[in-house]
Amino acid sequence: MPVKNGWDTFEQLTREHPFIPVIIVTARSNQLFTALGAGAGALLEKPMDMRTLLRTMAKLLAETAEQRLARLAGKQA
Repeated sequence: MPVKNGWDTFEQLTREHPFIPVIIVTARSNQLFTALGAGAGALLEKPMDMRTLLRTMAKLLAETAEQRLARLAGKQA
């Protein structure tokens, strides 16, 4: 990304649209707890499997508002 890094973009996006589920795709290992703790819906590591991406998207889009709020609060729905 030429101007901002991914984390800066994630922070701005979630600040402006806190209920949009975000999937972080990274080549860095050991980012899962950082991403989930920051409110990401999921983290996928490169190389990424397209079927896994599609399943993850479907799961996040199927979340109810209550489930999304619980996930953002770090709780099980």
